[in-house]
Amino acid sequence: MKRFSEKLKEARRARGMTQAEFGELLGVTPRMIIEYEKGSRRPHRRKVQEFADILEVPVEYLLEDRFDDVLSVFRADAPADDAPADDERRASAAPQPQSDIEAQARREIEFLRERSAALFAGGALPQDAKDAFFQSLYEAYLKCREQAAENGVDVDKFGY
Repeated sequence: MKRFSEKLKEARRARGMTQAEFGELLGVTPRMIIEYEKGSRRPHRRKVQEFADILEVPVEYLLEDRFDDVLSVFRADAPADDAPADDERRASAAPQPQSDIEAQARREIEFLRERSAALFAGGALPQDAKDAFFQSLYEAYLKCREQAAENGVDVDKFGY
């Protein structure tokens, strides 16, 4: 499991920011960022929300050690803090109720909507990059819709 400090450093680097740049955006010194990334200091929860906003990751990802990657926040099989090992969990896993799947889908849609808006804020992204993003998103949507229909899911139920 990754700790807050590891996730913070990894997410900052993935955004292409130096510790100084990140600190400037947060209004803290680069030294504070170093301490956060070394694990020798932990910020207040409200500051962690600022980290998440700047790094464009869910705050739960940063705060909870059980999430090893950003997408695990949205997966139904994300381990609980005291969850059994992966093999045990798979062996005893029951099918997920439809209402849970729908709730998860709605959370993921909201996450994608928010992050997509952030991606295009400022207008610096070239139009061909925007087009490629939406094309790949649409292709993924069609593939998932096809798979859902094959599994007997009413794909028109959500009205998207």
